[in-house]
Amino acid sequence: MGPGGGARLSGYRAAYIRQECLDEAMVKALRSLRLDREVVTWVKNALVESASDERRFHSEAIARPQ
Repeated sequence: MGPGGGARLSGYRAAYIRQECLDEAMVKALRSLRLDREVVTWVKNALVESASDERRFHSEAIARPQ
């Protein structure tokens, strides 16, 4: 991260972009994506499975003896 929370652009010397500008660019890029129903279903299932894995890992970590 650069000063003021900005990110440094790789390949550029001392060039920084404010986090807010990066956020706006990311939101714009994500909103431009168009996904068909099959891809949305795949992403949804992957996110649900990932959350389940994380909960299981957390539960197992708590159950382990210290």
